[in-house]
Amino acid sequence: MNRKSRKTESRSDRMEKLRSSYFTLIELLVVIAIIAILASLLLPALRSARNKARDINCASNLKQIGTYLTLYLNDFEGFFPPATQRSPIPGSRDWDGWQDLLYRQYIKPGSGSGGYSWDGVYNRPRRGVFTCPAQESNSETKHYALNYTLNRTYLNLSKITRASAFMMCVDQDASRASDNWDGGSWIHTICNPERIDPRHSGMSANLLYVDGHTANLKHTTIQYEKNRRYSSKSSFWDPKI
Repeated sequence: MNRKSRKTESRSDRMEKLRSSYFTLIELLVVIAIIAILASLLLPALRSARNKARDINCASNLKQIGTYLTLYLNDFEGFFPPATQRSPIPGSRDWDGWQDLLYRQYIKPGSGSGGYSWDGVYNRPRRGVFTCPAQESNSETKHYALNYTLNRTYLNLSKITRASAFMMCVDQDASRASDNWDGGSWIHTICNPERIDPRHSGMSANLLYVDGHTANLKHTTIQYEKNRRYSSKSSFWDPKI
């Protein structure tokens, strides 16, 4: 074999090796298909993990709110926060709800109004423990509401014997009900129980109980009492003494 022939053969071998190092179109399509299948399997798991993180964050918010409410009860001789009261800002005609009281008392002491924590004239919380990460960002409503029965009937912690069964605070969305009634601060067993917002995984809502523990209830197990007179039946709204 002469030198020219060896040179040609060597070049041919190199070209063959080069061609064998590339993906064929079929191989490329197979790889893309595998990636697509893996992505379709992983995305639901990632979405579920993200939703679970929001659920946990919300429960943590309610725990913190429970701590502030416990401090309030200790500071005010066991009395629950009033439904609303006038803002202490001179000349202001704004009404403050329980969130405003807790914000001013324990989160930002010395602030004139809970307006520091709310988005302009709307009820939507701007940041912090009053903001549920699972709530729709465009929802112009307070994210949590207190059980009105505590302020209407019991008034003082000393009257409650079943604190572990008595709901104190719950996920809510005032825009869910036609009767907003109290501006989104309190939730009423008769007037607006449908405002309980099952915005968490599996259509569920987070609840905070008087003893400070939280629970997650499915929408189908939540005890609604719309359009009924005050019931003598025990429920998380009022477990009875």
